[in-house]
Amino acid sequence: MSKTGKNLIDLIVLYNPEKEDKGNPFTNRNLKSASTTELADRLQLDPRTAILYAAMVTMSIRQSSLDFGDFFGNLGLKMADSPWLYQCLLTLKERKLIFFERNTFFHESREGLSFFIPRRHIHEILKGEDPSTENKLPDTFVDLIVRAEQLARLPDETDLTRRDVLKELSGLIEHCAGMSEIQWLVNRVTDPEEQLIMLLAAGECLNMKEGLDLEEFYDKFCAHHKSEAIVKKQMVLQGKLGVIRNKMLVFIKDHFRKSLIMELTPSVVTDWLGQIQKMDTDQLPNTNLGAWSLPDKIPPVSLSFPTDLEPRIGMIRKLLSETGYREVSTRLNTRAVSKGLTFLFYGRPGTGKTELVNQLARESGRAVFKVNISEIRDKWVGESEKNLESIFSYFETVKKAQSVEPILFFNESDALIGNRLKVNSSVDQMNNAMQNILLEKLETFDGLFFATTNLLENLDPAFERRFLFKMEFPIPPAEVRASIWISRLPFLSADEAAILAGDFELSGGQIENVTRKSELESILSGTDTTLSKIIGFCEEELLNRSLKKPMGFALK
Repeated sequence: MSKTGKNLIDLIVLYNPEKEDKGNPFTNRNLKSASTTELADRLQLDPRTAILYAAMVTMSIRQSSLDFGDFFGNLGLKMADSPWLYQCLLTLKERKLIFFERNTFFHESREGLSFFIPRRHIHEILKGEDPSTENKLPDTFVDLIVRAEQLARLPDETDLTRRDVLKELSGLIEHCAGMSEIQWLVNRVTDPEEQLIMLLAAGECLNMKEGLDLEEFYDKFCAHHKSEAIVKKQMVLQGKLGVIRNKMLVFIKDHFRKSLIMELTPSVVTDWLGQIQKMDTDQLPNTNLGAWSLPDKIPPVSLSFPTDLEPRIGMIRKLLSETGYREVSTRLNTRAVSKGLTFLFYGRPGTGKTELVNQLARESGRAVFKVNISEIRDKWVGESEKNLESIFSYFETVKKAQSVEPILFFNESDALIGNRLKVNSSVDQMNNAMQNILLEKLETFDGLFFATTNLLENLDPAFERRFLFKMEFPIPPAEVRASIWISRLPFLSADEAAILAGDFELSGGQIENVTRKSELESILSGTDTTLSKIIGFCEEELLNRSLKKPMGFALK
């Protein structure tokens, strides 16, 4: 649609039925006016339908849903006396510019109905834009899953029926026919409703949720026909759905017997979702349990470590190189031992543990799935353990589809690998159960696993042998701290950097914090950063005053 001429909202408000001089806007003068012609061209509607839509928009700006009787009353019209309104409304409905509210059945003699205009359209119009009535066609398999999730909600939220939704889904599937995942699906599942169920189950799997609740699905999807929802749920319980008979969906264990929560079988997850060829954060949605970082999206960072750590870091770099990892995996495989390479980085906060994992991933061209340990824990009994299990099964599914082995990264994992507790509460029981799961997973893990912790002294002995490589990250010695200071604040002289390094035992992360504070202070004050200001920021950074050394030549 053309974006020339007036803003769309400027044209629409001309037909506000609530203006003081309101009256029937469908006069011959209005229908033939230049503004109406421009509005009709912009919306690609006939003049009468364009005026009707404009009036609907002006009233919908303040109300999310409108009654037809009240609306036409404002226009001084009755639907029964104006049969042409019926065709106008059908045109707007077919164009998806308006939606009839669910459970209202349109009839030209009935006025107790209601309609709504999508809020997205209202926002676009208020910005002067044309309403985007055509949704962008999906470019990826995950795009299609997102659209399927949106479609599945429509019968519960609008007057659209199951048939309307399935018809639109069939068109989207036809558009995506070239995708390997869609070819796999249509070759095995021919029923459109079951294709929708499979797409929704795939979304639950990729988002690491507990499964697809078919009871909730049918209650919403069959919202217009409650009796049909009951029949469908009985079919699920009796295993009569094709996707259940063909062992593509199974009931989740540990749920109540009559629960209708289901998930894809492991073989389907591997065969179907394992066909995703390229991992991208746009294609594999991040979840509340973790997030992907692709190697080309990780910014390079210069890191400085004590000289005695450099050989060990160099060895890890070699292991993570494609040739090094392939060679090690082959040798371990011939010896019939686990091919998993597990690394534990421990030490004070800010010593570079997390950033080193990121840089190793970037240098070796590997994607990283970083787990939010705090998000794994759930207040509901058993959910935390399921979350942990889900992470490993999800990662295994993604890993099989990648040409380069990705990294599973548990950052700040103190709570998971600390000493197991005596069971005095349900929380203690949950912690111990999660540790047992992690121990079991690491025992058989086949891949690259990194974990960081600040508290090695609390490491449970059972975890010591699960980590093949353990490396401590101490506070850098003075000479390394001096080089970090110069790299972060190049205007410092060697003597000034030596003073800061000698007087303050700061980690690399703490030096970075001081650098940021110094730069911010300089910007706000409009003055240059001085050594005395930096020293002041160093003193602030040392919250634990015992870590501060006497300055200058103080006697010991």
